[in-house]
Amino acid sequence: MTNEDFLKAKQIKKDLEALKDLTISVGASKELIDSWKNWANGEIDRLNKEFDEL
Repeated sequence: MTNEDFLKAKQIKKDLEALKDLTISVGASKELIDSWKNWANGEIDRLNKEFDEL
């Protein structure tokens, strides 16, 4: 693993942790919450795949 890949992997892990810690407002609509969850889960999947490919 190159230093560049190591730094990228480190950033991906930080991004994953930040995504997992995000919350959405209690007053948000069900549609917004579902949309946000789908986006967050898609981002987590994408970042995990990117990490695995390093």
